[in-house]
Amino acid sequence: MSMKSRLTKKASGIALASSLVAIGLLPAAAAFAASMPSVSLSASSLTAQPGGSVTFTASSSGVSNPEYQFWVEQPNGQWTVAQNWSTSNTFTLNNVTTGDYLVTAYVLGQQQLQNHDWSAATNAEANGQQAVDGVFVDSSVSVSSSSATVTEGQTVTVTADASNIYSPLYQFWYKDPSGNWHQSGDYTANSTFTFTANQTGTYEIVAYAKSPLALNNPEGALMSNAASVTSAVGQPTIGNIQISGQSAGTGTSGSPALVTNGGSLTLSTTLLDAMGNPVPNVAITYDISGVTAGALPSVMSNGQVVSGTASTSSSGTYEYTVYTNSEGTASIQVSGPSGSTVSYTVQAVAPYQVNGNSLETPSAYVEFVTAGQVGISPLATSTAPYVGTLGQAIPVTVTVPPVNGVAQANVPVEFSDTATGLNGYFTNAAGSENFGLTQTVYTNAEGQATVYVIDPVAGDENTITASLTYNGAQVTESTYLEFQQAGIPTSIANLTVSNSNPSAGQQVTISGTVEDATGNPVPNVTVLVAAAAGSSTGNPNGYAEYELNGKATAFPNVNAGTLYDTTTNTGVPATSTYGAVLTTNASGQFSITVTDSQQETDTYYVYLTQNGYVDATPISQKLTYGASTSLSGIGLFATSAAASSATSASNLTGVQTTDTSPVTVYVAPFTSTGLDAGQSITYQLSASNGGLIDSINGTALTSPVSSVTLSETYSSTSGYTLTIPGELDKTASSPIFSVGVSNSTTGNTVLTVSSGSVSGTATIDVTAGPATNVTNFPAVVQLNAGSFQTLSYQVLDQAGNPVPNAASTLYYDGSQNNLWITQVNGVTLQQSLPVGSSNANEPTPIPLYSVSGLGYSSVSIPDVVSWNSGKNTVTVYSNNSGNVSLTLQAGPVTYYTSSSSPYVTSTTSASPSAPTYVYTYPDASQTQASNGAVYLGTTGPSGYSNIGQINW
Repeated sequence: MSMKSRLTKKASGIALASSLVAIGLLPAAAAFAASMPSVSLSASSLTAQPGGSVTFTASSSGVSNPEYQFWVEQPNGQWTVAQNWSTSNTFTLNNVTTGDYLVTAYVLGQQQLQNHDWSAATNAEANGQQAVDGVFVDSSVSVSSSSATVTEGQTVTVTADASNIYSPLYQFWYKDPSGNWHQSGDYTANSTFTFTANQTGTYEIVAYAKSPLALNNPEGALMSNAASVTSAVGQPTIGNIQISGQSAGTGTSGSPALVTNGGSLTLSTTLLDAMGNPVPNVAITYDISGVTAGALPSVMSNGQVVSGTASTSSSGTYEYTVYTNSEGTASIQVSGPSGSTVSYTVQAVAPYQVNGNSLETPSAYVEFVTAGQVGISPLATSTAPYVGTLGQAIPVTVTVPPVNGVAQANVPVEFSDTATGLNGYFTNAAGSENFGLTQTVYTNAEGQATVYVIDPVAGDENTITASLTYNGAQVTESTYLEFQQAGIPTSIANLTVSNSNPSAGQQVTISGTVEDATGNPVPNVTVLVAAAAGSSTGNPNGYAEYELNGKATAFPNVNAGTLYDTTTNTGVPATSTYGAVLTTNASGQFSITVTDSQQETDTYYVYLTQNGYVDATPISQKLTYGASTSLSGIGLFATSAAASSATSASNLTGVQTTDTSPVTVYVAPFTSTGLDAGQSITYQLSASNGGLIDSINGTALTSPVSSVTLSETYSSTSGYTLTIPGELDKTASSPIFSVGVSNSTTGNTVLTVSSGSVSGTATIDVTAGPATNVTNFPAVVQLNAGSFQTLSYQVLDQAGNPVPNAASTLYYDGSQNNLWITQVNGVTLQQSLPVGSSNANEPTPIPLYSVSGLGYSSVSIPDVVSWNSGKNTVTVYSNNSGNVSLTLQAGPVTYYTSSSSPYVTSTTSASPSAPTYVYTYPDASQTQASNGAVYLGTTGPSGYSNIGQINW
C-alpha cells in the first residue's frame, strides 16, 4: 500500500439505521454484493473551520424511487439522526465545532419505506464497503521519536498525539532505508509504537489517527507529519567486573577485594550488543593472573567446576571460559587455595574486536587471606616481581581483615622500601613527592592502608615490607616491585585461535597482542610465525600453509621451535625464509590465517623480533586437524522414533503448542548414505521470535537462551558427549538428541540447527492457551438516553496473549431499563423467525432487563453469541484477534414479538438511570477472586473488581 502525503477521508465500520430501527439491527455491509442495491456518499470538503458547513451528497443504484436518511456521529462519539427519510439526497452539516464528524446515508425504496421493510435498508456501497464520509474540524496528528539517532539493531519508540479526534485510535507506518514501508498492525488506542532499526540509514515514520468507528485503513484517518530517525553501526560492550562476597575492598588496584578464611568471591560481567541488549550464550574468558605453582584458584559457574587452562602467552595466567546467560551475564565463583594467602588480577575477555582491539574489561584485583594473616596487593615474589611503568607510581595496599565482623580501622601500618641501589622511594599518587624509604599509614574504614612507590631506574627491584599488629600479634607481609621502560616489547599476550578443533582443510585464525613489561600493547613490532607440521602423510614438512594478503604459502621446512639460541642469545633473521612475517597494528595486535589439508598435528611458534632478528624464545600453539565432516543434512523430527527411522534430513513443520507449554524437537545428523555415526560435530542452535531453548536431551538449562553452541563429541569408548560449557555435560548412546523449545509469544517460532553450511529447521506454531482473564475495558463510557456506544475488551491467556474464538461470560443484574445489546463483534443480532407462513431474518437484540411481549427466548449465533432469557448471562466469543465488541443501545430498539406482529419498538427512558458498572470476576458462582468473566450491572457481585463504568 502506498503512502500519500495528503489529508484523507474517514469511513465508518458500523451499520446505522433509522430513527425507528435500532442502529445495530441492519445487515452488515459486507452482506451486500455488487448486484444488490447500493449507495455512495461524498463530501464537499475534507476539512472545515469551526462554524463552517459541509454538504454531503448521496446517490443510489438498484433502488426504485429512493429515499435517504442521514446519520451523524458528533465529535463526542454520539450518533444521531441528522435528516430523516426523504427524497432529498443532500444533507448539510452546519455550524461545525472542533473535532471530527462521521456521516452515513441509508437508502430505501419508497414502497419499502411505506411497508416498513427496514431490513431492506442499506448503507453499503457497490463494493460492499459502507458508505461513510466525514470531516475533520481543526484536527491534527503529530508523531515524534524518542531519539533522532540510534544504533543499528536498537529499538525505536515513536509517539503519536491526535488533537480534536474523538477517542483516537492509531496506526503507524515506517519506511526503512531500503525504501520499504512497514505497518504497525491494526488500529489501537496505544499512541506509542516500537520497532527495531535493523538497517543503517534513515527511517521515516508517520502516524494515522481515526475515531473508533472508522474503517481500519488509511482512508478513514488523518495522517501526521513525518518524523525521521537515523540508524548507525554500533559496537558491543562489556561491563566492568562486578565483585560480591568480599569482607573489604572494591576490587581496584588501590582497594583489592579481600575475603578470608576460605571464603569465595563472585565475579560477573555483562555483555551487551550495540543496541544495549544482553547477548546470551557467548563464551567469556576470565584471565586470572598471579597464579603460582600449587596455588591455583578454585572456579565454579552455575554449580559446576570450571577447569582452567594455562595461558600460552602469559606465565602465571590461567584462562576460565564460561557462557553468558539470558541476561548477557557471565559469572564465576572464585576461591583461593586452602591455607595460602594469594592475590590475583582478573580480566574478562569477549570474543569480539572493537576498532582492532580485543573486547575486554579493566582488571579487577582480589585477595584470599588465611586466618591470622593480612593481605598485601599486588602480591608478588622476588623471582616474579610485579612490573610497573618507569616514572609512574605503583599503589601498594595492605588489607587488615575484620575481627569478629568488625572492620579494623585506624590501625598503624609501617611500610619500608628496600630498593636496589636505594633509588626507589615512597611518594604520592601523582609521583610528585619523595617520602623516603619508610612511611606509616593508618587503615581506613574498610581496614585498608595504601602507599605509593616509584623508582627512576629501569630494572630496579623494590622490596616493600608492611608491619603491623593484627588481632594481638605482630604480622609482617612483603611484596616485590620492578619498574621497566614502557614501549619495549617483552611478551605476547592473548594468543588465541578461532577454532581449537579444526577439520582438515578448515582455516584457523591465530591472533595475539605484543605487550611491554607493564602489559601495555606495543604497535609496529615485527613478529615471526613458524610452523612444525606433522609428517605422517609422507610429506617431510606436512601440509601446513598460511595466508597473507590473499595469497596462500606453505610454511618453510625449518626447525621451527629452535630459531632462537638461548645459549648465545641470538636468533635467525626475521624473514620469510623461516615463516610468516607480521607487523602489529596500532593496538599492538597481529593475526594470521593458517590451515592444513591433511589430518595431522601442527605446532605454530610465534617469535618477537628486535632489529630484524628473532629476539626471544617463542610461545607456541598446537592445532590438531581432524577428519573432514561429511554432513549432508540435519533433520528435525517430532519424535525420537521418526528421527531414528529416517534415511535423510528433512525440515519439520506442523508442530503446534501453546504459549505456556514447551515442545520437544529431535535432531539427527545425516551423511549421503544415511544417519551419521561416529563424528564429532559442533552445532549452532537458535530460536526465532523470542523463543527459548530450555533443555537438551531432557536436561533443563539453568538459563534458557535464544541461541546456544552445542558440542557433540564422539568417542569409541564412551559414545557421544553433549557439552555446553557451564551448562551441560551429558553422555548419550546416539547422535540423535532432543531440544526443548518454549515461547510466551504467539506466532511461528523457527528452531534452526546448523553446523557449518548445513542446517535444518523446525517451524512451531505457538498459539494462545486457555482464556484466563479479560482486559482493555474503557474507564468510563457515557451513554445518553436514545444513543448507543460500543464497549470493547480483549480475552487473554495466562501468558497475556489474546485468545481467538474464546468464550467469555457477561453477567447482568437486570436493573438496566431500556438497555440492549444490538451487536457483538460487529454482527447484528438477528435470527430467522416465523413471519406469517414463512420465515425471515428478524431483529433479536438482547435485553439487559425484563421485557414483556418478547417474541423469542434465546439468541444463538455460532461463534458470536449465546443467550437464554431468565438467566441474566450472555456468552460471547472473541474474534480472530481475541477481541470482543458489544454495541449497547439505550433505546429506542426494535425487536421481534410474534409471527403476526413482527415488530415492536421499545420506548426511551424519560431520564437517565443510575450508572451501569462493568466488573470482572471468574465464574457464575460469583465467589472467586480472579478476573475470568465480565459483569454488567448497577451493583457488584461477590468478589468483584470494578474496572469501568457506563453512565446512561
